[in-house]
Amino acid sequence: GGNHHQTKHTIAPMYFPPGNNVWAAEAIKKAVKISVIANGSLNTPEIIEGAIEGEKADFVSLGRPLYADPSLPNKMLEGRPEDIIPCIRCNDGCVDKSRRSGQSVQCTVNPFLGFEDARKIVPAAKKKNVAVVGGGPAGMQAAIVSALRGHKVTIFEKRKLGGALIEASIPDFKADIRNLVKYLSTQVEKLGVEVKYEEASPKKIAGGEFDAAIIAIGSLLADPDIRGANKPTVSDALAVLRGEVKLGDNIIVVGAGYVGLEVSLFCAEQGKRVACLEVRENPYEEFERGTAEVMQERLEKQTFTMHSGRLLIEVLDKSVIVVDRFGKKEEIPGDSVILATGFKPQMEFMEKLSSLSEMPVFAVGDCVKPRKIFDAIHEGYGAGRSV
Repeated sequence: GGNHHQTKHTIAPMYFPPGNNVWAAEAIKKAVKISVIANGSLNTPEIIEGAIEGEKADFVSLGRPLYADPSLPNKMLEGRPEDIIPCIRCNDGCVDKSRRSGQSVQCTVNPFLGFEDARKIVPAAKKKNVAVVGGGPAGMQAAIVSALRGHKVTIFEKRKLGGALIEASIPDFKADIRNLVKYLSTQVEKLGVEVKYEEASPKKIAGGEFDAAIIAIGSLLADPDIRGANKPTVSDALAVLRGEVKLGDNIIVVGAGYVGLEVSLFCAEQGKRVACLEVRENPYEEFERGTAEVMQERLEKQTFTMHSGRLLIEVLDKSVIVVDRFGKKEEIPGDSVILATGFKPQMEFMEKLSSLSEMPVFAVGDCVKPRKIFDAIHEGYGAGRSV
């Protein structure tokens, strides 16, 4: 399915459709008399069964899906597909972290991988009434582990379970994340975790009903110090993904991190002309290599322009003013401006709760520091084991 120089095929990211090499197995199977094994992004029971039952292959080879859940085959045999931890093909723990820092193989969605002794889930010595504030990935994971240990758990979530993964999973090229939201919310339900769809307050949590609290309220959009950022033509990336904004045909996206590039692709694949501004010279430096290649390839097929090494200094009615590192100013036209300039933590809830109560309080995920799904899941798992 490729070689070391084509990792986008051998370890396909979520920007590729799943089962990306099944077509090749099917073609080979028609031409040979021996068994054929399909591989590549076979990350759901439906795709696995489709390859076998559709006679496209005789066997399947699984790599990353077994990192995510080593019990995947058994759970399929037992008719429990909803209990399979889904590989989301993020390539973060299994590929990128080892490549960048030499760490051992880990998994975003399976904190147990590689730590099977150190991170065992054991029954709690004393059963507690635990409040989890926030129903994103960190909060749901914390609730799941806490419940598995025997605690009574209540999640407070002001909209619906999923947190920022709700917006992250809206583009079809991020559909793998929908599987993760479904898995986590299903486990929350099966374990009897109570979910209260309301906004909690430190005073309510400290009121005496709970013995411990885990704060997982996520991050807030950063407030960029940009002249004209309050104009009606300016919106934030999350609102755009939710479909709350009417966009023009010529769009300027400010910021080329994961959120900025993904909202750029989301808009460009809807037929918009997109210009993306990024202060860094290499916008793809935080991406895993194969993931970056596929993102670039998809963007290059659209009407898309990257303006790297540019700092936005002002938004006008039909354009923006940017400056490069040499101080040269440039005006870039656009009907709509989408801000993807990052997020900021929000620790005020935990600080206020800690001042009101002596109960153990843990903060996890983006409310501590905005990062990736890996950090949210792993910190939630750790808090669930510690509470």
